[in-house]
Amino acid sequence: MSLLDVLETTSSARYLGVDISDNLNWSQQISRVTNKANSSLGFLRRNIPTRNQQLRSAAYKAVVRPQLQYAASVWDPHLVTLINQVEAVQRRAARWVMSDLEEHQVSQICYKPYVGEACNKGGQMQGLYLCTRSCMD
Repeated sequence: MSLLDVLETTSSARYLGVDISDNLNWSQQISRVTNKANSSLGFLRRNIPTRNQQLRSAAYKAVVRPQLQYAASVWDPHLVTLINQVEAVQRRAARWVMSDLEEHQVSQICYKPYVGEACNKGGQMQGLYLCTRSCMD
């Protein structure tokens, strides 16, 4: 490679597991993360038949939550549509941990909105973790 070679341009690249686009739009990253988390949650649902909440919660915390939290300080969603994608995984996991209650029942028991005064104090993803902690910790 000589000094005269030109690097080719690209619209996005993956670095340390984070998809970075040329305009810093994180939709591709969030779609990839939520798809992987949904896939892992589906795997857990198929392979953990017990209704034991402690076991389900431990499995969620060991497998799914780290996928949602990895490098979240970099790609922390700020658009409502992206926040809803991440929240959908959280709601699905909460219903599964709470033994497949109806969605409105889980919301009343343990789910707080992603964007809220309490959640925004430490950053949105950290807030998401704190808001769901009472339900899944």
